[in-house]
Amino acid sequence: MISLATQLSMIACLLMLVLLYTGRRLSPSMLMILVFMLLTGNLEMLVTAMLGKLPIELYYIRVESLDYATCLYNQAWLTFAVGLWLGTHRNQLAAALTEPGFQGLWAQRSQGLNAVRLYGILFLLSTPLEFLMSGPLRAFTQLLLPLLCLRFLPVFMLAYSYFRHGRNGSYLLAVSMFEVIANLSFFNSFRTLFTVIACAMLLAFMSGSRSRWLSALLAGSLMFAVLSVWSFIKPEFRSYLNNGEITQADTRTTTEKIDFTMNLVRNMTAEDFQTGMASTMSRVAYNSFFAATVFNVPEFRPYGSGEMLFDSVRNALMPRFLFPNKPVIDDSVIAAKVTGLHISGQERGTSINVGVIGELYADMGPYLMLVAMFIFGWLTARMEGYIFTQIGSTQEALAFSAIFFGAFGTSVYSLPKFVGAMLYLFVAVVIFFRYFYRRIDRL
Repeated sequence: MISLATQLSMIACLLMLVLLYTGRRLSPSMLMILVFMLLTGNLEMLVTAMLGKLPIELYYIRVESLDYATCLYNQAWLTFAVGLWLGTHRNQLAAALTEPGFQGLWAQRSQGLNAVRLYGILFLLSTPLEFLMSGPLRAFTQLLLPLLCLRFLPVFMLAYSYFRHGRNGSYLLAVSMFEVIANLSFFNSFRTLFTVIACAMLLAFMSGSRSRWLSALLAGSLMFAVLSVWSFIKPEFRSYLNNGEITQADTRTTTEKIDFTMNLVRNMTAEDFQTGMASTMSRVAYNSFFAATVFNVPEFRPYGSGEMLFDSVRNALMPRFLFPNKPVIDDSVIAAKVTGLHISGQERGTSINVGVIGELYADMGPYLMLVAMFIFGWLTARMEGYIFTQIGSTQEALAFSAIFFGAFGTSVYSLPKFVGAMLYLFVAVVIFFRYFYRRIDRL
């Protein structure tokens, strides 16, 4: 079922991941990005091999196409990982991994109630910012979005304290529960929250802590359970928010949303939970559209000449606040073009993309795709390196890396949005550390 070439590519990826972890060179956030990408590209092929056939929901592709796409994806993953490795300074993590906890600027705010108070202040500051981003500052959304993640800094502090030293577990649980409940909407912050906690957990283990592996296992299981429940109730919950309309309008109060969510959860059965688990796994496994692309390109549609990448760079260099009439990117249109499939888009209130690797393949062929992925990996590492040049090799730098790069790296982007997200994320990081970083301490 799985060809020899694909099996070898899977083994090579696992060996590379082990090497990167044991080498203590990449930060937890960069390792989390690599783990997420590896799951994204291989889960569907592994499930197909276990079943002995394609899952019924993948009716639109062939096994041979999925196998070839998985092999190509893993090669792209390897070149991206090499780019991260070479772009990261050799001793970048050395000092941070030996620190017993947060030092200097954030030392007093990383523990107990101080971290909870800091979270509360940052959460209150993010609320009006979200309102402004949906109205007067809508054109600045891409630039301001990373700043909303600042409220997860205390979450990282509490999570690291718990998984490294066994302290502040109750505070971490309370803040996490509040974050989940307070952000019940069309697009919740579960993924960012759980990614930041996972990065802190990984940092604790990289720093030498092994005593809380059972707590880490339970925390991981709990986060997966929450995501599974959410995956199952999400369609009905969203329909409740917009009264069944094909919009993303939220017409309910927080109390109404909590009551409705609790009713949905209480009515769930074991079969419903299994359905949610499968849905969660399918959200991570995202290689089937790449499989459809390799079947369609170049046999029925020739490779491009880099037009999509050029358009992506041009689009990123045209911020909406300067070019308000810039057309909105419909990922589904791009996906339909490269896969040859009929894919629902904005007319149905949805958006589906092939992913960066698949679109690079269609745009410039497999060899230049690998070159581009290496460059993307190197640039991502250099962007993270800017944080370390501003703060030094500290756990504080790793925390900021987790909150800025965690959500970015665990999302599946289309090529145009990926390039734009990279650019605006870096601009936001530069602006924050140059003008706001020291002032937050006054909070």
